[in-house]
Amino acid sequence: EAARHTPSVGTTVATPDGTGTVTETQPLAGMIKVALANSPAGTVPQYYRTDAVRVLSESRRRAEDEQNSDENEQIPQN
Repeated sequence: EAARHTPSVGTTVATPDGTGTVTETQPLAGMIKVALANSPAGTVPQYYRTDAVRVLSESRRRAEDEQNSDENEQIPQN
């Protein structure tokens, strides 16, 4: 359940410090690591709680996974 609410790597999120891209996830801890877009080169990505960020655009992989999951749920089982 925790993994379902965790933005995947590559997702663009809004954090309290600005917009960035998820570089690492820790679903059980409810944490993600984000590389902020407005940070100088070489700045270390920051950790944020998943409830402190807002997803702006899903990573392509996550969107495809969710679409495939929806399609699988619609297939009747015999």
